[in-house]
Order: sequence, then structure tokens, then C-alpha cells
Amino acid sequence: ERGQVEGFITDWFGSDVKAGRGLLAHLDRSLALSGLARVPLLLSFLCWVARERKNAVPESRVDLYETVLHMLLQGHWRPEEQWEQDEQRINAKLDVLEAVALYFARWQRQWWDLLPGGELGRALRRAAGGTGLPKDGLLIGLSVHDGVLVKAGAAVGLADTQVPYLFLHKTLHEYLVARALARMTAQGEWQAVVREHCWFEPDWEEVFPLLAGLLAKRQHGGQPAAVLEVLRRESDDAFHAMLLLAGRCLGETPDAGGMPIGQHVLNDLIQLLSGTRSATERTKAARVLVQAGPSGITAVAAVLQNPSAKSSLRMAAGRALGAMGPGALPALTTVLQDTTTISGVRWAAAEALGAMGPAALPALPVLTAVLQDPTVNSNARKAVAQALGAMGPAALPALPVLTAVLQDPTTNSNVRKAVAPILGAMGPAALPALTAVVQDPTAHS
Repeated sequence: ERGQVEGFITDWFGSDVKAGRGLLAHLDRSLALSGLARVPLLLSFLCWVARERKNAVPESRVDLYETVLHMLLQGHWRPEEQWEQDEQRINAKLDVLEAVALYFARWQRQWWDLLPGGELGRALRRAAGGTGLPKDGLLIGLSVHDGVLVKAGAAVGLADTQVPYLFLHKTLHEYLVARALARMTAQGEWQAVVREHCWFEPDWEEVFPLLAGLLAKRQHGGQPAAVLEVLRRESDDAFHAMLLLAGRCLGETPDAGGMPIGQHVLNDLIQLLSGTRSATERTKAARVLVQAGPSGITAVAAVLQNPSAKSSLRMAAGRALGAMGPGALPALTTVLQDTTTISGVRWAAAEALGAMGPAALPALPVLTAVLQDPTVNSNARKAVAQALGAMGPAALPALPVLTAVLQDPTTNSNVRKAVAPILGAMGPAALPALTAVVQDPTAHS
């Protein structure tokens, strides 16, 4: 929940209020990072990086994970005099970790979260060959000293080789696997791995979007659409698994959204919003479009504002925009105040603004104008009232309009009923309006 994230960040930064607000503002601008902030350990990473780097927080997941791993191996959690200063040694450790991560993603033809101590030790020694790192003591170094690997339980009654280990967080394991794939140089090598594991293997689902983000970077060839092309070539995608996975890759590769294959993926996802009878698939399509970032907002907004599109598709697009943050406000407010737009679409736009909560505050003038307009469909006006309520105390400037609507006997009774609890939540300032309606014998009971 947003409130819990704010509380966590406030407690983390303590008296440094400016830094905490800066991180919150950064999360508001980045849908990808705001999603990570819902996981306590990953939120800790974000706070840690923001504090250490003066709020210079990475813009993407791959940059965040690379930064966190680098900081762990450098020893930022230890006294500064104990930090690792040898960049070559840090990079060698990263090379070893990615080799081990990939090994345990495919060992015995399955993904291993728990890494058996004996096999882990052997994998580390193999990976350390040629890196200049000492093979003995590497496991202790990466676990006790660096904290990237952690013991999964106590070693009571067990030999060290029998104790399993974990990566500090599964996300780091997934990222290191993607990192290993991105560095494969043989023709078709990483593509073969993607094709092998893309179908219904939950452990690999996060790897491919991260791989897409890595491949988009110049040091890995600058191929923003490479993973999308592999996924979209998979046939028999009856349940749209590859389409949804390709959509998630778009969120890590913003440039791919402007390419033909990116546009093709976005258009198919939008069609899935209303073209399937499966509520589960519609929900997944909406969620993936949110994760697609700016290109997703642009594509969905274009559908919402297209008067030639089917109304059911426009309504689905409008509701999807409600989860896309402030970047979706212009399209939603334009449609909401457009008197030529059919009522169902305006209703969906109002619901989307309500889903944004306080982030929809810039739309306050449009919302109050529509709420007062008697020509607007009552369902849309109800949704507008509820959107104002979702803003909480920030909607207090709308008090005069809400009061006027509540006291107007010509206003649809369902709209007035929707307004009453919103005024109640505004506290003593709304008491005169509520009291007047209660005492009015002509008001509907």
C-alpha cells in the first residue's frame, strides 16, 4: 500500500525529510520502481541506494540490481575503511556469481532456489577459474563477508557441505541469470535458452524482461527488441502467454515501444483487453500494459481517445489507464470533459481517475465541472464524486461544489447519495451542508 511505503521511507530517512520526499517523487515517476517498492527488501535497496547516492536512483530495474550488487560487493554496509576498492575484483566476483546463478537455474533440468552447499562450492570453484580470485574461501567471502549469498537455516548436526544457501533475494538470482544470458556471444545461444524456458516456467518469468533490459544497453549490443522478436515467433500461443511476456519486456525496453514489433505487441494487448471472455486474461493484459511504461500509456490513451474504436474497447482502455499514474491524466481529463464522447467512456475515465487517488489532484477543476453538469450521465457523475473522495483531504477545495450538488433537489438522487459520504469524510467543514439536507423535508429519504 502507498501509505505503508511512505511510512517505511519516512522511518528510513528519519530527519532527512527532503531525501525521503525525493525518493517518493522518484517512485511516482517510475511505474517499474514503484512496483518494486511494494517488496520490503527491495524497498530497502531503493532507500539504501538513494541515501548512498544522494537520491541518484537508477531509472530501471537492471540498473538498480547492478548498483545494489556492486554496493554489496564493495561493502557499503561496512565501515568505509573496510570497503573493497579494487574494481577488477568486484567485477570478477560478479562474473562468478552470474555463472553460478545460471548453473543453478538449469542444474538437473530445474531451477534451484536452495543451493546445496557442496554443489555450490564446486560451482564456485569452477566459475573462479581464470578470474584471479582464490578458489578457497570464496563461499565464505560471498556469504559472510559480502552478504550476496546467505545460509538457509542453521548447520546444527550438518556438515558445511550439506547446508543449503540462497541468494539474498530471488530477484538477484533472476537478474544474475539474465546477466549471464546477455553476455553469451555464440550465435543463437541465449535465444535457445529463452525458447527452452519461456513456456509455463514461473521461475524464469522475471528473467526474460530483465534480459530484454540488458540487451537494450549499448554494452550488450543495443538490441531493445531482441527478446520480443524471439517470443513473438513462438507459435500456438492460444493462452497469450508469449504475448503477455513480450508486453512485460516492453517495460524494460522503452525504445522498443516505438518499433514495429513493439507497436504490434501493444496493439495485441489492447485488443486482449476487450476481445477475450476471460476476466483473468483481461486483468493480465491491463497489468502488462501498465508495466509497459510510457509506450503503454501512449498506446492505450490513443485507443481511449479514438471515437471510431468500439466503446467496449475504449472503456477497457480507460480503466487500464487508471493504474498508469500521472502520465495518463491528460488523456483521461480530455475524454471526461468531451461532451461528444459517449457516457460509458466518460464513466470509465472518471473511474480511472478515482483509481489514481491523490495523484489525480491536477484533474480537480475538470472533475468539479463535470460533477456540476446536469447533462452528464448520472453514473459518470457518481464516478466523478467517488474520484474526488479518493483524493482524501486534497479534495477539500471541491467542498463548495460538493455542497451545491448535495443540496440541489434537481440532481439525480444517486449522485447526491454518492456525494454525502464524501462530504462526511471532509470533517467539520462539511457539517452545515449535511445538516441542511438532513433537516430538509423535501429531500429523498
